[in-house]
Amino acid sequence: MKKVNIIVIGFLVLVIVALMFLLFNEWSTTPQSKVSNNPEQTKTSETKQDQTNDTKLSNSYIDYSEANLAKAEGQAVIFFHAPWCPQCRELEASIKSEGVPEGFTILKTDYDSSTQLKQKYDVTIQTTLVKVDENGDLIEKFVAYDEPTISAVSRDFLK
Repeated sequence: MKKVNIIVIGFLVLVIVALMFLLFNEWSTTPQSKVSNNPEQTKTSETKQDQTNDTKLSNSYIDYSEANLAKAEGQAVIFFHAPWCPQCRELEASIKSEGVPEGFTILKTDYDSSTQLKQKYDVTIQTTLVKVDENGDLIEKFVAYDEPTISAVSRDFLK
């Protein structure tokens, strides 16, 4: 009887691990595209990144890079996003559905792999948004963990 219990428990553990792997893999493979308030600006971030350095990006939601930061028009905001974080996914969905507020460019960076950026801006939690100046220096930080919507971020941070 003990052997049967051990086999059943082992099988259940294996099923749980397999389900967790599938869920994590699904969350980490979500498409990373750009959203804009302007319907004519619906190109993906890859297309935008391939454009010349003279092209300015405004009212955009794009992947972080030094080049995109340099091209950001208006106020640049870095969003520390983790694909496994429910609040990050909720905030991203809100940005994609409602668009980026006028005068801002939001640059998404991966929370887990952006160690140097996290250290530079003293970021300790995902869903952190960091306003930076044209040199990439910190202006202000905001954590959108409790209310992860672009309307809340706009109301409390993007002024």
